[in-house]
Amino acid sequence: MSMGTLYQTMAHSSGLMFENSVGAQNNLNLSAQAVTNQGVLQMYSFVTVTDAIAMAQMTKANTKKT
Repeated sequence: MSMGTLYQTMAHSSGLMFENSVGAQNNLNLSAQAVTNQGVLQMYSFVTVTDAIAMAQMTKANTKKT
């Protein structure tokens, strides 16, 4: 009787261990997707930032002439 309880407890513990590892992997995948998304957004906004810098330099050049 006690050996059956021991095996059942070990099986339950192993199940919890696998469940926790799957949950941790899902959290890491979610973090990786968020980082990828941030990188893509930065790449898209880089053109906007470059345009803004160019506009600022042009307006500085125009204000120095007057």
